[in-house]
Amino acid sequence: MSYGKATCPSSLFHTWETLLQEVEADVIGFNNAAQSLERLVSTPLIERTFHMKVQARKLFAHREGCEVILGKADDQLNKSRQDYRGAFLNYCNNPTPATLATYYDSHNTYVQQLTATNAMLDQYHKHTLPTILQELEEILTDVTSAVSEAICQEGEIITDKSNNQLRRYESLCAQARAVSSTADLAHLARTLLTATPPMRPPKRAFLPPYPPDADDPPLDVPA
Repeated sequence: MSYGKATCPSSLFHTWETLLQEVEADVIGFNNAAQSLERLVSTPLIERTFHMKVQARKLFAHREGCEVILGKADDQLNKSRQDYRGAFLNYCNNPTPATLATYYDSHNTYVQQLTATNAMLDQYHKHTLPTILQELEEILTDVTSAVSEAICQEGEIITDKSNNQLRRYESLCAQARAVSSTADLAHLARTLLTATPPMRPPKRAFLPPYPPDADDPPLDVPA
């Protein structure tokens, strides 16, 4: 950015020029700060947390898969319970060796399904789920640490820029308070007196009536 130069020393002009320079420095500084944040904070944070995100997705997918299996086991348990109850009611209404055998078979099937379902629930809630939650906790701890560190780095960069900006504008304020119109006028007066020689009062020259001016009509003047 280019600035015009005063023809004489001027504290006001110099202060205004300093303000423009400080604003330009702020623009450059914030642009540099943005590039620093991108290079030192944003990109490393993405690289550091990428595998954590992938790992978390795998854990959630694993949990969803386990819950799907448990849901199917519950469905089978409910079906075997209905078959067991139906066989019991059928035997009560029609007690024959065949209905009794069906009742025993449905009883055994239901008990086996109940045992298997409870074993799956026990394994899931006592081992699988705690392991998943522990791994998620570790991921959350790592992500929290990474993000907190990134925020701290960003704060340090902005703080450094702000402190530098504060010092520059404090200096500008001191310069602005020192502006003196009296001194500027004195400088201007000295500059004008130095650059311009003393002027004489203007005078008008005598103009004879002849020759005529360019826009006068032709005149027949005797020789």
